[in-house]
Amino acid sequence: MVTLYLDKIFNPKSVAVIGASDEEGSVGYALMKNFLESGFEGEVYPVNIRIKEILGVKAYQTVLQHLNAQDWCVSRK
Repeated sequence: MVTLYLDKIFNPKSVAVIGASDEEGSVGYALMKNFLESGFEGEVYPVNIRIKEILGVKAYQTVLQHLNAQDWCVSRK
């Protein structure tokens, strides 16, 4: 019997939001806002090449800048 480890999918400890945005109405903004306001207890790492901070959270230009082994990466596209 094969055991599948799905905990990182259903209970991630950290999430990188690729294409996060500070522009209200954009998908990247909605993703960030939902993670921050939904009670998600893990770390949220916004990734945007042009923006330094999104909704009060330090943004990274690439996922490689923060190597805290994100359990999940979500993209706006």
